Amino acid sequence: MSKDDINHWEKKYSGDGYEPDLSPSALLTEWPDDRPPGSALDLACGTGRNALYLAGKGYAVSAIDSSPRAIELAGQAARERDLKINWIVADLDNYVIREQYDLIIISFFYPKKTLVPSIINALKKGGILLCENNMLSPSAPAEETRKHRFHLKPGELPQIFKKLKVIRYQERRGDAEGGRASYLAGLVAQKE
Repeated sequence: MSKDDINHWEKKYSGDGYEPDLSPSALLTEWPDDRPPGSALDLACGTGRNALYLAGKGYAVSAIDSSPRAIELAGQAARERDLKINWIVADLDNYVIREQYDLIIISFFYPKKTLVPSIINALKKGGILLCENNMLSPSAPAEETRKHRFHLKPGELPQIFKKLKVIRYQERRGDAEGGRASYLAGLVAQKE
């Protein structure tokens, strides 16, 4: 991640009146996980909404973000809830995932192709990946593609993680701030 990108997130999380969204991802809460809790990794965790949810469900959670301020806010929320989470401040472009996990969640972080092999390797056999991100509209003009460089193209997410078995994939339309249409891609996949 560029220094400008990191500074952008630091500024956002440090802004006057910033209130972290602590409600977990719908993809995570809607996933019918009937397996016993194991180990989980939350990549680009922001202020920790998904990590907090998983720790509350009994998972041993590690959570990584490049913003020290986001991790500070997440740590405060974990202490208030008496949850133990391994918080890590690191730039994912340069971070090596050394452990393996039963569950990895990526929520609104564009998975660069160079990171994909290490994410897959970090899943235990039978492990689950939950990944969601903003997506370009199906009829996006070329200038929108350049403007939203971290948005996925329709059908791109399962292709990025094609070495995993897709359990569920969904592309859906939602509403963004100001009433604009937004599009989301959500993937649940398993390492065989």
